[in-house]
Amino acid sequence: MGSAHSVPAEMRELADRTGFTSEQIEHLHRRFKQLSRDQLTIRKENFDSIPDLEFNPIRAKIVHAFFDKR
Repeated sequence: MGSAHSVPAEMRELADRTGFTSEQIEHLHRRFKQLSRDQLTIRKENFDSIPDLEFNPIRAKIVHAFFDKR
């Protein structure tokens, strides 16, 4: 049996494929869940809840980069 601190296989695979550590992946996942309000995807409206983007002069370009449908 694995210890309570063992890293799931999916997490190890993501870490190997991306170069992120398992801690970074966990942080990104928590932030994604926070921004998406526990939905499966992030919508443009979810970016309205990011205080750092509120007064950013290139906010529209940042949001557009995530939702560009090329």
